[in-house]
Amino acid sequence: MSNQVKFIGKGTDCQIRFTQSQVSTKHAKVTLTGYNTAILEDLNSTNGTFVDGLRIGKANITPQSRIVIANLPVSWEQLFPSAQPNPNPNPTISPEEQARVKADFQQLQVVYENYKIQQVKINTSVTRKRGIVTVVAALLPGILILGYNLLMSQELNPMIIVSGVGIGGVFGGAISSQITATEQIQQLTDDFNEQYACPKCRRSFGNRPWKVINNVGLCDFCKTKLV
Repeated sequence: MSNQVKFIGKGTDCQIRFTQSQVSTKHAKVTLTGYNTAILEDLNSTNGTFVDGLRIGKANITPQSRIVIANLPVSWEQLFPSAQPNPNPNPTISPEEQARVKADFQQLQVVYENYKIQQVKINTSVTRKRGIVTVVAALLPGILILGYNLLMSQELNPMIIVSGVGIGGVFGGAISSQITATEQIQQLTDDFNEQYACPKCRRSFGNRPWKVINNVGLCDFCKTKLV
C-alpha cells in the first residue's frame, strides 16, 4: 500500500491522465506514504500544482486536502481509487503523545509568523526594484533622443555610453531579481507547507492563520486536540 508512486499529466506514461491543454505532459508526481497520507510534487509544470489554495513544489496531502492540477480539481479518490482506508482513523493517544502534539503545535505559531514576515520582505524588495525600473523607463526616451542627436552630430559623449550600459544593467538586474524572488517565494512556500502541519497526522494547515486553528483547538482531519 505505501510508497505507491503515480505520475499525473497528459503523457501516455502517466497513470493519472488528463487531456486538457493546461495540464503539462508530466505535470506532477504523487506518492502514497501511508494510510490517508501522500506526498504531492510538482514537476516544473507550466500552470502549477496547488494544495489548499497554495501553489506548491512539494506538499503532504490527505483525503481532505484541496488539490488542483493547473485549474482542475482532483480528488483523493482519483489519485488512489484502490487505497484502503485507515482501519483505526482516530486512535487513542497516550498522555505523553498528547503533550508532545500540543507542544509542537505551539511552536507552529512561530513558523506561521516567520513565513508571513519573509513573504513581506521578498515582496517589498521586488516592489522597490520595480519602482526604480519605472523611473528609469520614464527617463529612457529622453536619454535615447539625446544620444541619437549627439551621435548624428558626431559628438558622441562617453557618458551616453556609460548611461546606456547603466540602464541596461538596471533592467537586467530587475528581471533577474524578479526570477530570483519567484524562486525564493516557491522555496519558502514549500518549506512552510512541510513544517506547518498537524503534529499528529502531518496534514498541512495550508494558509489558515495559526490563531484560527488555535481557537478551534482541533485538527480538521484527525480531530486530535491541539491545545
